[in-house]
Order: sequence, then C-alpha cells, then structure tokens
Amino acid sequence: MTLSLTNTENSAIYFAYESVQPTWPANQQAGAFTVVGCTGDTSDCAVNGNSASFHFNAPIAPGATKSVTLTVKITDTPAWGTAPYTLNWAPYVYYEFGQVGGTTTAKDQTWTYGVPELQTVIS
Repeated sequence: MTLSLTNTENSAIYFAYESVQPTWPANQQAGAFTVVGCTGDTSDCAVNGNSASFHFNAPIAPGATKSVTLTVKITDTPAWGTAPYTLNWAPYVYYEFGQVGGTTTAKDQTWTYGVPELQTVIS
C-alpha cells in the first residue's frame, strides 16, 4: 500500500506525520495480517502489528509529493471473506507548514470508519 502526501499549501511543509490502522472487518481478526515495514520518503517507521506510523521526509515544497509504501504480510486466512481480500484502512495525517520559528499553521485530519477510507485489495 502506498501513501502519498501532496503539499497543496503556499509554503513548505516542515513536519508531517501519518499513521494507519485497519478498520472493520479487518480489525476484528488479530493475526490475519501484519505490517512488516515502510520504504520511501520517510525518516522513520514504527510498526505495531497491523498498524504503522511514520514521518514523511521534510521539507515538502509547495506542489511536491512524498510517498511511503507499507508492506503487508497475510499471515492467516481472513475470516471475513474469500480471495481477493479487501483491507480497509483509517489514516491519520498531521502536518505543519509556514515559517519555522515564525508564523506557522497546523492541519490535523483523521478518518475513522468513514470517508475517505483507504482500501488495499490482496489476491
């Protein structure tokens, strides 16, 4: 699964954090899948079972995009259906932009069991 952040602001994003966790029904079956790592435009990656969090490399210039790919391993047959499996994810994004040490603005966006929701189809 690849997650991207495009800077739509008029100044650089100098701090950006994202986390993802599964939503229903994937969050009801512990051990069916695990996040095993992150690669891409990230300075770190913390994996906790079927969830992950990371910081995008910053700064992100206006109009630029940074992307991080999460690798997910299916460890058991999910109980919620047959292949292909759809994993639903709730992302949380927080970023700050403006002048470091001057006027700054923060944006906080969270989606839980709603739209937009990320989907990963695994066949």
